[in-house]
Amino acid sequence: MNVFTYGAFSSGDLLAAILDRTGPADVDIATWTAAGADLDRAKAAMTAGAVRRLRMLVDWSFPARAPEYVATMYRHFGPEAVRVIRTHAKWLVVRNDDWHVVVRTSANLNKNPRLEWFDLADEEPLGAAFAAVFDDIWNVVPVGSGLPTIDELALPSVPNHTYKSPIQATPAGGVAIGAAIQAPRLMG
Repeated sequence: MNVFTYGAFSSGDLLAAILDRTGPADVDIATWTAAGADLDRAKAAMTAGAVRRLRMLVDWSFPARAPEYVATMYRHFGPEAVRVIRTHAKWLVVRNDDWHVVVRTSANLNKNPRLEWFDLADEEPLGAAFAAVFDDIWNVVPVGSGLPTIDELALPSVPNHTYKSPIQATPAGGVAIGAAIQAPRLMG
């Protein structure tokens, strides 16, 4: 399901709405930047039991751009919950026994009253693929260090930078598109 926000809500708002529907879940967040209010909101969701485990992947420039928010991330979630690499990717994964929600987005984890885009899917193979990228980064990038490029990571779950989904990179460097991914359970 594709959604344009027209500035009406943020990725933090969307995450809260997803957790209201899924119940307690593990959450992975990849973002280029984050705001203090959204970090506080994620911490409150953890305290309330809505988030069982949280992992945050941020861009290497974030500590220099917003050291106070990085300090908040470490204080709220602990150093084991944070990894820093060269990335511009933005996505959320919300998983429990019944749900495998993946949100791919243009939005960072902050309130930004601009046109943003979200693509939501509740699909177990896709959720597993996105979570596996996090697993690999957590296994390869030590706590408190980082800055590797994606090529330097050599992630086991992403051979040749592809994953098992309806959209695949081809050996010739193109893209093959298969069946559309749907998210009917999230549509209410």
